[in-house]
Amino acid sequence: MLIVRIITLLGLLFFLGSCELFNKPEEIPAYVKIETPVLITDPQTQGANSNAITDGWIYINDEPIGVLEFPAEFPVLTSGPTNIKVFAGIKENGFEAQREIYPFYAAYETDSNLVEDATITINPIFTYKQSAKFVWTEDFEGLKVDFDSTQFSLASINQQTQVVRSGIRSGIISLNSSKYFIEAFSGYKMDLPGLGANVYFEIDFNSDMDFEVYLISNNTDGTIARDRIIYLSQTNGIWKKVYINLTDFISFNQNAETFQIGLRCNIEDVAESATIYLDNLKVISE
Repeated sequence: MLIVRIITLLGLLFFLGSCELFNKPEEIPAYVKIETPVLITDPQTQGANSNAITDGWIYINDEPIGVLEFPAEFPVLTSGPTNIKVFAGIKENGFEAQREIYPFYAAYETDSNLVEDATITINPIFTYKQSAKFVWTEDFEGLKVDFDSTQFSLASINQQTQVVRSGIRSGIISLNSSKYFIEAFSGYKMDLPGLGANVYFEIDFNSDMDFEVYLISNNTDGTIARDRIIYLSQTNGIWKKVYINLTDFISFNQNAETFQIGLRCNIEDVAESATIYLDNLKVISE
């Protein structure tokens, strides 16, 4: 009889414990809304503030929350004083599947007070890191365009004021049946770090024809190597910005003394004419 009572008591305790387990009050989240960010630059040393920041890599109290497209809103099971950190995410090389934190933008950080069932709104402002080195820039605002056409090129890169991404001028490549080929390299020969140090080429373009981006390596033995980095597809009349990762190409060319950026397009047997607008070209390194 005693054994039966003990078993019954244990069963009752288990039942009450189970009820407590399954009837715990639900946690009420707070909500964080992050608006589309802006980029602030020093125009004199860093160029224009054009950007293609698409994602936020979000941390709450240094714990990763996830990668969300801007604008974003999400629940957080945290309340009270909270540190929120947002890293700027890009589509590296313009590819949808290559979403990365851009290494030259500083993270946006703010301390907020989260309240259950209430929403706070954050307007992130990004800047370039102080350590970012602007090795070469071409915004087409100066007296001379820093691109030299090769001996085989039939066209050149010029300035114009009609279709502009930033400032009052941009670059233009005009191709037609007689000037159907352009091949041009940056005039400035850049000393860029290797050994895996980050190096990116930023470019704004508006094009009705695909074109190629090359990296020219001027080697210590006097030879020149050309690496085709990427095809940039036509943009159907709109401006597009792409962050092109040069890191591996720079590190691979260990015998290179200096580097140049090259652009190339050939419309022969493809189209009667084509126009490529360029703006805000930047090579940035660690």
